[in-house]
Amino acid sequence: MHLYSQTKSQTNLLLSIKFWILTLALVLIYATLIFAQNVVYIDPTNQGDPGEDGSIEHPFDQWSDVTFVDGNMYLQKRGTVSALSSNISIDSHNNITIGAYGDGIPPEITYSGSGNLISITRSSLCIVQDLKLSGELLNTTSIVAISGHYLTGNVNTNNNSVINCELSGAWNGVRSLPYSTKVDTITVLNCNIHHMRETGVFIKHADCITVEGCNIWHMGLDWHLVGHTEDDAHGNCVHIIGDCYDYLIKDNILDRRYTGNKFCFIYGNTGHTPVRGKVIGNIIYPPKDTVEANGGAGLYFSQSHYVEIAYNKFLGRGYEIGCTPVGVAHIEVDSVDFYYNLIDSVSGCNFVPRNDYANIYNNTFICNMDASWGILLSGTEGGYVRNNAVAMKSGYPILFNSTPIVNDHNITEEGNVSSWGTIFGFEDWQNGDFRIIENSPCKNTGYDYSDYFVDLDSILVPQENIRDIGSYEYYVGGQSNNNPPVINNQSFNVNENTSNGQVVGTVMATDPDAGQTLTYTIISGNTGNAFQIGSTSGVLTVANSSALDYETNPVFSLTVEVQDNGQGNLTDQATVTVNLIDVNEVPNIDDQSFAIDENSPSGQQAGTIIATDPDNGQTLTYTITAGNTSGAFQIGSTSGVITVANSSALDYETNPVFSLTVEVQDNGQGNLTDQATVTVNLTDVNEVPNIEDQSFAIDENTPNGQQAGTIIATDPDNGQTLTYTITAGNTSGAFQIGSTSGVLTVANSSVLDYETNPVFNLTVQVQDNGLGNLTDQATITVNLTDVNEIPNIEDQNFAIDENTPNGQQVGAVVATDPDNGQTLTFTITGGNTSGAFQIGSTSGVITVANSSALDYETNPVFSLTVEVQDNGQGNLTDQATVTVNLTDVNEPPVISEQSFNVDVNSELIRMELNNNKIDIGTVQASDPDIGQSVTFSIIQGNEKNIFGLNANTGELEISDPYQLNYFELNNYPLIIEVVDNSPEQLSANATINVIVNIYTEYIGEYDSGTEGGDFITSVYDMENNNFTYNIYPNPSNSYVNIGLNNLQGNKLIITIINTKGEIILEKSYKDFDTGLIDRFDVRELGKGLYLVNITNGDVSKLDKFIKL
Repeated sequence: MHLYSQTKSQTNLLLSIKFWILTLALVLIYATLIFAQNVVYIDPTNQGDPGEDGSIEHPFDQWSDVTFVDGNMYLQKRGTVSALSSNISIDSHNNITIGAYGDGIPPEITYSGSGNLISITRSSLCIVQDLKLSGELLNTTSIVAISGHYLTGNVNTNNNSVINCELSGAWNGVRSLPYSTKVDTITVLNCNIHHMRETGVFIKHADCITVEGCNIWHMGLDWHLVGHTEDDAHGNCVHIIGDCYDYLIKDNILDRRYTGNKFCFIYGNTGHTPVRGKVIGNIIYPPKDTVEANGGAGLYFSQSHYVEIAYNKFLGRGYEIGCTPVGVAHIEVDSVDFYYNLIDSVSGCNFVPRNDYANIYNNTFICNMDASWGILLSGTEGGYVRNNAVAMKSGYPILFNSTPIVNDHNITEEGNVSSWGTIFGFEDWQNGDFRIIENSPCKNTGYDYSDYFVDLDSILVPQENIRDIGSYEYYVGGQSNNNPPVINNQSFNVNENTSNGQVVGTVMATDPDAGQTLTYTIISGNTGNAFQIGSTSGVLTVANSSALDYETNPVFSLTVEVQDNGQGNLTDQATVTVNLIDVNEVPNIDDQSFAIDENSPSGQQAGTIIATDPDNGQTLTYTITAGNTSGAFQIGSTSGVITVANSSALDYETNPVFSLTVEVQDNGQGNLTDQATVTVNLTDVNEVPNIEDQSFAIDENTPNGQQAGTIIATDPDNGQTLTYTITAGNTSGAFQIGSTSGVLTVANSSVLDYETNPVFNLTVQVQDNGLGNLTDQATITVNLTDVNEIPNIEDQNFAIDENTPNGQQVGAVVATDPDNGQTLTFTITGGNTSGAFQIGSTSGVITVANSSALDYETNPVFSLTVEVQDNGQGNLTDQATVTVNLTDVNEPPVISEQSFNVDVNSELIRMELNNNKIDIGTVQASDPDIGQSVTFSIIQGNEKNIFGLNANTGELEISDPYQLNYFELNNYPLIIEVVDNSPEQLSANATINVIVNIYTEYIGEYDSGTEGGDFITSVYDMENNNFTYNIYPNPSNSYVNIGLNNLQGNKLIITIINTKGEIILEKSYKDFDTGLIDRFDVRELGKGLYLVNITNGDVSKLDKFIKL
């Protein structure tokens, strides 16, 4: 598929857009319809199904059962063939799909009638896809016909498609010939259309047409059938006629090499409607021309308004001996753009008088045969002939019967065939390679126009500043000398066991390079060398018939490689699938013999007949057809088992041998049969003794010699002596049997273990002493009785760190019980000091229960006595010592919260007594680890360094009392850390509250008579006013008492002030003695420090109290 670009013409651009929009819309419509449709199934192999209704479970077995309903899909099963004598007609229905379901090769519909195999009339949105469709070449009109009718008024036939189908054997493949212009949008995609008497795709009066990705070949077979004359032989690959508005012929192989006359593509218009068409990227083999018929051409256009012809290859090499291809094209249109086409070994292209303009750019014309011209322009009113490489053996390379607007930048040559390689600079034109070499005269000598941006190889142009001449732009990255051949995946069917030399099919391959010879090879998948392929013909034949066995290998996936003989011998590969068709084969039964005792009871099996069938999945049926005297035997119809039907007929003295004729029949096609003689010999025998199955019970661990029971056996023959033997099931010699008594006793007590083997199934044989020493045997079941056994627990050891938190697992105590299914209960019965541990009663998991008891220094080892008890009879127990070793771990030191109260006389601070340091007390801390010491430090709360701490002793002091805040709360919370001297230096911290009580007492007077518990402040009057006071209780959370003595004068005011300087309460006294006590309610005050100002006369004194 080649890339191509549009011209600058707006008309052309709109046309291209319209094609793609229509295509996209069509795809979307089809996708929507497929998902919306109901499905009706057809399976031609579903014969005789009384419930067939078109469902997947009960599909119709023929198309004549189908009734079309709008919106439905009708699918035939893959791998099946429907043979029709009447056609499939879709009339006045919409949204119908005919296709395939299941796996395998496409389903096939064959048609032996006249007219059309599938007719789509007055219907829209219908799809025919994924089918192999064939008719009778001399009888069938069309494979798929799409039409409208003038009687339908405004009912149109629109948007119908044929997709991914193979069409063969008719006058036409796809035909649209409506009675009026009631057909719009016909699409033919990816179809293989071949062997038609006339035309592959014939469409008349359709608006939008797309034929894309198709391989259309062996058209115009009337050329063979009715004579090699122009008048009698008609046929084209694609034929469009009438007022068809838009058409696209793209990426097809249009192959007329096998017949003469007519065209690969022809368009003929009545001239009433403007038409725009594109012929893009096709490989075109024009009809061959022989002495017996006039040739046609690759393309033929009549009365078309505009056509774009680009990126096509017209190939004339490789025609059979005695034939030559005819002309390239006859183009009678208003306007044409003809660019980047390759014409190899084909005669000229004719542009005739209807043209308004003809733009002929960058084409390569090579005609190495006698011809009159390469490019002929006649009556053209305008256009361009530029950048073309034209080589003619004889005749005019470019011939004008009228004068074009421009004719320049072309390289032409008439004659001198042997010098064409030099004249044009082609890589290898004799072998079909027309790419140019680096020093080619065509390189950088063309006219540089702005349209068409890639060449025939999809190389961007120009590569340099100037466009090259011809169809190929010189590419600096290297020129390819050869295009690879093309082979697609293909499928064939053949019967299994087909004889050697039988033709399976012909593998198809093509090569875009003219004149190439292709070689075919099977490179893998040819199991058993089943097939061979003609190296040059591609014909696939059977080479080893024995390998074609459907039951062994129903499908061969052959990898076939095709190689050309061009430069590099390029190759392509595809998978060629050969499906074997299952053929029913005769079953096989051989003569067989069996023996059975006389008097054998009815139902006794005499033997099983062996028969085989080479076909997988077949069911065989057995029948006794002769020799069955007195109905002595019967045979299982599907099992082949012969059993006694009439015991009384089995009399050795009367009839010692039965010769039965047994027939076996398969259920394949034809119900094939085989038969054999089955001989049943009666045996004259002594009658066997009889012993029945019996059961006994005994306790496990029963001692040796203990009797389990007596075996009972009988013999129908009087006077016989029976001998008993244990022949199987006597594990480890557990029992012995009296050979003549049949008494069963214990022989090995140690193996009578209920938990290991609760049941002994002894096979006991009894033998008579008659002729043949006949035997019988039975199963003697000895059931052991379960006896409860003591559980078992062993001493065990665990280790865990001291101080491990509660709930931490120490370990799981392991105990066992010989008795299956017992539940064990665990208990700690001793050694569990301070309840340090607990044990899961059913799990045996020991966990920490009292972490504080796990102190290595106090008790490094716990020796726990653990008892385990079962729940069997007697609740038996066992016990063991479980040792838990504590691991010594470094433990952090211990410090707890502590409080200190200290009284501070502000006068002492002012007078700098005691060096201004005040002892508070010693902080207490300890370390649980023996021999460790701790170091103290203040880590928080000592922002002003008021306090000092001895690192070794923990002694705490006020080292800078001047930093004390007299007007804030007196509680100083210090966080003190202690660190041990271990390598890890573990630490702990606690809050130490220091309550500092600041008071003022002038040296020289102190009231020693104050009641205990009350803080009293006494102040000496330095100005001979010696009134005193005390404030109590202080601190207080409810009431504060203020006592006064030695008052003077008649003025007394008490004021309470907060730390913001705001007066909270003020009280004046007028009549008072020298002493008084007053009570103040402070319950409503907030917590904190408050000042008390006392004024007596002209003297004021200030103090404080703390509200809690």
